[in-house]
Amino acid sequence: MLVTAQFFKTAHSVLSIPVRLSETSVSNITPSSQKGQKLKEIDTFICNEVTMNCYSALDLADKLLREVMRDNRPFGEKLLFSKVISASVCLL
Repeated sequence: MLVTAQFFKTAHSVLSIPVRLSETSVSNITPSSQKGQKLKEIDTFICNEVTMNCYSALDLADKLLREVMRDNRPFGEKLLFSKVISASVCLL
């Protein structure tokens, strides 16, 4: 499947990660919410430039995806880490 840049969203937007982040931050998405249901439909999340993310954001994403996917594997088996992805086109 070919995915263009118009489909790329920030983790803060998709996972409802607070902009002011701390170790105790939580997302307001629940498994039964509309956004939670949409997350279940996504096959793979690509985390570009993962080394630029802080631990708290990755930890929050991990906990949220495990809960929403009802899968205790890391990130609910939905996250693919990448160092760099082209800003215009990537092939999945």
